[in-house]
Amino acid sequence: MSESIDEIIKGLNYFGYNISIENREEKSNNGVRFTQLKIPSRELIVTIYENEKKGNSVVGGRASTYEKAILKEIVEKLKWNSFENRILEKKILYLISTKCESNVHDFKEKWGNASKTSLLHDILCLANNKRNEPAYLIMGVSDNFHLCGLEESIDQDEIYSWFGKLDCFASNEKPELKIHPLIIAEKKIDVLEITPDDRVPYFLDKEYSSKGGKPIQPYRIYTRNGDTNTPINVQANKKQIEELWSIRFM
Repeated sequence: MSESIDEIIKGLNYFGYNISIENREEKSNNGVRFTQLKIPSRELIVTIYENEKKGNSVVGGRASTYEKAILKEIVEKLKWNSFENRILEKKILYLISTKCESNVHDFKEKWGNASKTSLLHDILCLANNKRNEPAYLIMGVSDNFHLCGLEESIDQDEIYSWFGKLDCFASNEKPELKIHPLIIAEKKIDVLEITPDDRVPYFLDKEYSSKGGKPIQPYRIYTRNGDTNTPINVQANKKQIEELWSIRFM
């Protein structure tokens, strides 16, 4: 809970609430543990309970009902994001410990290793997984599965902007991406999560290429065979393609 509160305080300070260490107090009432954050400049007190239930934070004080409602919404989003990140951290640690890759996760030592063509190829291969599960492109892990970390995180807005502007997807259907910057074992990593849905297989209806390398061809369906992407100059085999289309038409 302590790490979560630290993250919530950082988030609230980002929004201008100016919470210092002396404004934080850990408490317990009838076995229920909670943290209170005082915001003297706005005469507000935020109570955050230790359990992971949504919507149970309490905002009191002399501020208007509207301001308290806004603050509660911010706290709940920060709290839940922190909870989701802790779950994801455990999952990524487990994936690293397996010392292998799969059809739903791939490791890269750094973002700079990949051109935009290579990155899009990775996204297509991971999104088109026959298990139709969340897939992860994990940046900051070497080829021998060592958690090396990143010197700096990618500009998330730049990746989202680039991906959002792509006009080469068939029917403009794109997988949903989310980038999670995480700290694991004091190392900074980025996890690009690809959300599953029933619109697989994803493929392009226009050729795509960035600087250097072979282009991604239109109407080719890419996936992964265990820890290996479908090569960019071919496409998945007939059985793999049928399995992906069956997800869409189930």
